[in-house]
Amino acid sequence: MIALGIGLSTSAFSITNLALLRALPFPNGNRLVRVFGTSSESASLWHSPGNFFDLRAACTSFSHFSASYPDYYNVSVGGLLPEQAPVLHTTADFLSTIGVQPFLGRGFAPNEDQPGKGQVAIISHAYWLRKFDGNPGAIGSTLRINSETFTVIGVLPPVFDSTPIWSQLDIVRPLTLWPSLSTARDAKWFDIVARLKPGVSLAAAQTELTVLAARLAKEYPVDNGG
Repeated sequence: MIALGIGLSTSAFSITNLALLRALPFPNGNRLVRVFGTSSESASLWHSPGNFFDLRAACTSFSHFSASYPDYYNVSVGGLLPEQAPVLHTTADFLSTIGVQPFLGRGFAPNEDQPGKGQVAIISHAYWLRKFDGNPGAIGSTLRINSETFTVIGVLPPVFDSTPIWSQLDIVRPLTLWPSLSTARDAKWFDIVARLKPGVSLAAAQTELTVLAARLAKEYPVDNGG
């Protein structure tokens, strides 16, 4: 996977060709990019939700543009005592961006990152083996994540058990895109993964993002300046 940097200064991009990530078995992996913000202190900053909304609406270089963020939650299975588990929140198009289908079950429907629609979860292959003994009947079962109940709709393929991109991963749940997030810019906690459109070069995408970065810096100087 290739890292793309969005720069808000004259040094616009931080680009690294990471052979290890490109070698992962994702379809057309050379078209996958990570989009980072840059500053004088860092070349790999995550994004505010507001910037994600703006970039997703304005970028024409990408066929898919997804966001995620990790967290830890108390998760209980089958009424057992809860245990801490790493959970990745993602937009509904995350798996389609990567180009991977679940090993069992289904991925997220397009509206399952909308408010009131996302009480579903996809579990890792390792978690499925560990907590459900590899039983296909895990599809349709329930998880208790903190105080909420989620229905298991899919099992990820084994490749996600060892990928260095998202570290340890037991559960994927939809990232709820509340309307208020479209104006939230003070905190940067969205990690962006995107897929280049056919025929669009990395250089062309960088050029477009440079223009958008400058525009966002001008429109929101308090949060994006520098």
